[in-house]
Amino acid sequence: MAYGKEKERGPARARATKSLQDALKAFFSRHKGRGNYHLAHLWESWPIVMGDNLCAVALPLGVQDRTLIIGTEDSMLMHELTFMIPEILNRANAFMDEQYFAKVRLELLRDRVPLYPPQDRAATGGSLAKPQPEHRVKPENLGAAMDKLDPNSPVGRAYRSYVRSFED
Repeated sequence: MAYGKEKERGPARARATKSLQDALKAFFSRHKGRGNYHLAHLWESWPIVMGDNLCAVALPLGVQDRTLIIGTEDSMLMHELTFMIPEILNRANAFMDEQYFAKVRLELLRDRVPLYPPQDRAATGGSLAKPQPEHRVKPENLGAAMDKLDPNSPVGRAYRSYVRSFED
């Protein structure tokens, strides 16, 4: 801008001045301010919303856009949880009273701290207790195939571990 010339002004203000209260209300309605309160309540109510079995293995890590991020201890549990995604999504959206989440993303916990840590997590040294079947019947011929399998093969090691699981 050269000296001596007046700055050209644009058109008059298109919008009227709002009160701070109205501006904040509009901001929070656009940015899901109500949802953040409900999210905090969802994390606190996680065991009630998901149920005891699901809550023990599917831990909330957060939300990104409209995606609910769930963490779990290992890849086997993650694979099992892929079949539970519709149920997790339905329960979370029902709690929020709206279609708040569009999808669920599963991730390994690694060293991350979930938003709802189970009470028994500290007692187990940081790992999740895997759900055990309520009633297991020991097969009559358990261990009969032990001498037929190579003890160093993956199948042999898995079978040995399966046999040991009944020794408790």
